[in-house]
Formats: sequence, C-alpha cells, structure tokens
Amino acid sequence: VDVVSDYLSPGTITFNASGEMTISGSGDISGPASSLVVNGLTLNSKLTIDNPNTFAGGTVINDGWLVLSDGKAINNSSITMAGTGFSIVEFADNCPGIHLTADGTVIGADNSDILGPITGAGRTLKVQSSGGATDDRIFFRGDGTFDADIFLDINSEVRIEGGSSVMDGVISG
Repeated sequence: VDVVSDYLSPGTITFNASGEMTISGSGDISGPASSLVVNGLTLNSKLTIDNPNTFAGGTVINDGWLVLSDGKAINNSSITMAGTGFSIVEFADNCPGIHLTADGTVIGADNSDILGPITGAGRTLKVQSSGGATDDRIFFRGDGTFDADIFLDINSEVRIEGGSSVMDGVISG
C-alpha cells in the first residue's frame, strides 16, 4: 500500500492477511485516535511499515508479525501483543513500550532501543537480535515498570539505561 496523501486519518487500519504486505510512501497515517490492528491468519502474516507516521491510537498485534523499518513507523504509539503467543515485532531503530496480554517476541537490529515499559505480569517477552553477531546491542531505555518476564535469546549485549525503571519480572536467557 503506497500512502501518497499528505495525511490519512482512519479510525482503525486492520491487517488481515495470510501473506506479506508493506505500507510505504511519502504520506502520513495520522490522527490522535487512529490505530493499527495486525491479525495474523498464518505464521507468514507479515506487515512491514516503511514510512514515518503520526497516529497515536495504539497498535495491537494478534498473532501476526509487524516489521517497523522506520523509527517513527508507529510514532511511538503503544504496542499490545495479544492472541495466542505468536505475536512478533521486528524493529530497525526504536520500539515503543509493549503491553503483553499473551507471550510475544521482539527482534531488534544492532544498537536498537526499546523505549518504554514492558508490562503484562505473568507473560513472557522473548528478545532476539536480528543480526546474530556477538557484538549486537539492544537497549532498554526510559522510565517505566517492567513487570513481564523477559527471556533474552541473543548472543549480544543488553543494556538497561536511563530514567527510573522498576523491574518486577524475571530476566533470563
């Protein structure tokens, strides 16, 4: 989908596909209540967002795969990982805070940042590095409470930096 309008302000964009789709272009998905829902119909359901956007209504992933190629792809909008545990967020630069209502996975590029709290007591977030190199780094930055368990499945460095964070979950891996 090529967004060419300066501003597109829908109520909700819902991705229901069993294959792959990309949102790109020079336009901007905007709106204080505009939201994104990714419904993964199969393990190959993958939505890639290549352009910066300014919508603020949140993002929900129901067993799908969301790739954020641009650091502002979802404008630091909140992410909720729902469904049955097959939700994946892959990011190249920045990933906002994550709320888990089901277990999920994040895949970060080298020197990428998770910029907010990770919540969802009793749930587990698996953190992976997309590069696979031993010197890749993923940073948890900013204020917030981390009450979900975090499983680190990476051959690299993880840093928790900045702000005031409260760790209530278990970090393992």
